[in-house]
Amino acid sequence: MALYYDKTSEAGLHLQSSPMNIPDFTDSELWAVRSTLKERYGKEVEPQLAEQQVGQPVEHAMALRAIPNLWVFRPADANETAIGWKVALERRGGPVALLLSRPDTRVLAGEWIEREIPNGARIAVEPYSPAIRLSPAMVRTERQRLGDTVAAQIARHRFDQFLARSAGQAEQGYWLFRLNAYDLGWLAERRVEYVVLSGFTYQRYQRACDRYPEACRFYAELERRGTLVYAIEPGTNGQALWVGDIYSPLTRLSERTRPGPPIKIYRLPTAN
Repeated sequence: MALYYDKTSEAGLHLQSSPMNIPDFTDSELWAVRSTLKERYGKEVEPQLAEQQVGQPVEHAMALRAIPNLWVFRPADANETAIGWKVALERRGGPVALLLSRPDTRVLAGEWIEREIPNGARIAVEPYSPAIRLSPAMVRTERQRLGDTVAAQIARHRFDQFLARSAGQAEQGYWLFRLNAYDLGWLAERRVEYVVLSGFTYQRYQRACDRYPEACRFYAELERRGTLVYAIEPGTNGQALWVGDIYSPLTRLSERTRPGPPIKIYRLPTAN
């Protein structure tokens, strides 16, 4: 669907809608973007292309970015979408395009955590996991443990910056631990209640257990002793995810339901 918001028209709002449900619909919508810009040259127009089915998303984005004076944003979540829309409303020198597609698995998992896991819970996360809000209480505790080294002074400055922001004063968030040691005993010592696994990490290890025996033993033990409380898949039916999927998550989106890695969240037996 292509929607055009013309801030300079007499009516104030001009919507041109043409919903389509075919994989290459953005190709057929490019003419509308170009013609609108040509007819309204010098005016401020924000075309919004909402992807309903994906054909070649990277090529579509490149085609739009080739249009002179058209700013193109592809937000990854609701927060980035809101910021992109604010930029579009405030820009005075030309049009802005927001490319909206299906949310990343990590965005959906992060929303589930905020909704279902109480504030203050202790969570261990693998690399490439959802972004999770950090508890100000944990930051203050870690700050008190700092020494007098140069590294400690740098860390203290960063902690103070965090605590001075609104996020540091909200008293909401979680105690977060990077899953560096694949050991349930290590997690129990730190009273960790939940473990978040990312397919970008655990699939790599599980496909090479001869090289990563400690991680594979941990996954097997976690499966036996923990409780799987949430899981989401990108829709690859167990296919291997490659490096390109990590750094360019839209390269194989046509093969998946949504971008991002598989995410699993376990509750440990020590949790209340």
